[in-house]
Amino acid sequence: MRRRERRFTPDRQRSRSPRLLDELGQYFHLYRTRNWTELTTGVGIEQDAELCINRASLGRESRSKHYAVANCMNSFSQRFASNTALLGCGLGPER
Repeated sequence: MRRRERRFTPDRQRSRSPRLLDELGQYFHLYRTRNWTELTTGVGIEQDAELCINRASLGRESRSKHYAVANCMNSFSQRFASNTALLGCGLGPER
């Protein structure tokens, strides 16, 4: 196992490795009010975010935050898969 060079890091501490979130971890991360508000305002949805997202994704009226978060996760996954396929990373669906 390689030893990391610590001379160039602040306080000679090892930096934290990026953490991958599993699907449940992603769900709870997005469901958290602070993160949900940051996401929805970041894409320009100021009011009734759950209703807007569910209407676009499900085609029906629903104010369920659970469905809205699940729909966002599904949308992100599909976009990631199609973008990686276009880039030739081999992570997306075969075309």
